[in-house]
Amino acid sequence: MMRKFIQVLFIFIFLFFAKFECFAIDISNTYNQISKAFDIFSQENEGESAFRSLLIPSGGRFAGLGYAFTALSNDASFFDANPAGSAIMDNTEIICFHNNWIADAKLETVNYSQRKKDLGWGASLRTFYIPFTEYGPNGEKKSSGFYTESFLVGNVSYNFLAGYDFKGIALGANFKLGLMTFPPFEGQDSSGSSSADHKNNAKMQTGFTAVVDLGIIIRANLWKKFYSDEPNFSFGLAFKNFGPPIKGNSPPAYISLGIAYRPAEIFLFTLDLKENINLTNIKGSGKPYGSLGMMFKITKYFNLLSGVGIRGGNPHFNIGGEVNLKNIHINANYSLDLANQSTALNKISISAKISLGDDGRKERKDKVKSMYIEGLKAYTEKNYTDAIEIWEELLKINPRFDPAIEGIKIAGKQKEMQDELKKILEF
Repeated sequence: MMRKFIQVLFIFIFLFFAKFECFAIDISNTYNQISKAFDIFSQENEGESAFRSLLIPSGGRFAGLGYAFTALSNDASFFDANPAGSAIMDNTEIICFHNNWIADAKLETVNYSQRKKDLGWGASLRTFYIPFTEYGPNGEKKSSGFYTESFLVGNVSYNFLAGYDFKGIALGANFKLGLMTFPPFEGQDSSGSSSADHKNNAKMQTGFTAVVDLGIIIRANLWKKFYSDEPNFSFGLAFKNFGPPIKGNSPPAYISLGIAYRPAEIFLFTLDLKENINLTNIKGSGKPYGSLGMMFKITKYFNLLSGVGIRGGNPHFNIGGEVNLKNIHINANYSLDLANQSTALNKISISAKISLGDDGRKERKDKVKSMYIEGLKAYTEKNYTDAIEIWEELLKINPRFDPAIEGIKIAGKQKEMQDELKKILEF
């Protein structure tokens, strides 16, 4: 009863934060003074790229960990961090994100990912929109509508050489098609123009783009002092938003390098270093920046997320939480981020994720464990032939289950010694 009460309480709190912006505060003067300490990281050419909504995180763990997610990428927000993530997902997932931004700007995202053995794939649709209003010289409203940036994303990845301790090398790619639109507007020095002229002005500002992400994730166990099927160390590298210029402007390309390490079952930290790449002016790419994230496992049903980082001379701070039920997961994050805004310092994101099954992976894992234990029992009873046969059957299910591979080698040597001993005794 108490467990259900706690679950309902957390869900209510997350939905409350997402619905009401009652915690928005205007401390911009204080925050701007603090950010001056980070002026050495300022980017001289910041803002020279197009489709900058690609730099806005959809939400999920990516946002909760302060955007330090390149190496972890273990939920459907991997689309924002590392395209290799789909090959290491435990479950088929569909997840919806909602972001409240400054000046009534919003970002809506739907992600879907699926995995079949070591092959992962998925699709994402995201739309960023902000009100656009044109006023005349006397303050009269001339036109209104929404400026939008929308992206359709396809993903594919594969995990190579996955084993027991070494979990493999995952390689992945995102293919993105983007559309930028404006509402019809009159423009300067266009008094008396027709509605057709207004539509033509909007059409001239419309932009299209096609960019690609490439990523790699390497996972293994490193100084692991607790039991878990999941590895406790990950390394990631991602090349994000690489493509041709859009109306003479570079896409917001960058390279991200990250690690994730879980020294204890209840604590994980992530670290990312990033470098913007101006594809039209490499020398103007700017300075590197980075972020640090932490995740604390409070209970089986709740994780606390936090992150801090620096980008373009402005720090950002993130805090969030996850409620994990059987097949439904809810995430909410709150951000103070002057790298993306300068006045109303709050940004709230919420996501709801539905798990659609694991394609039988847990059942196969349990069967492999059961067969391995059965083989160990036969081994301890010196039935080496039976042990070898059981482990060979196990390897038909999971060919890279290292304990069984080692067990067959050891049992084979023991059987040879046993056979030699019998020959001696018979002689």
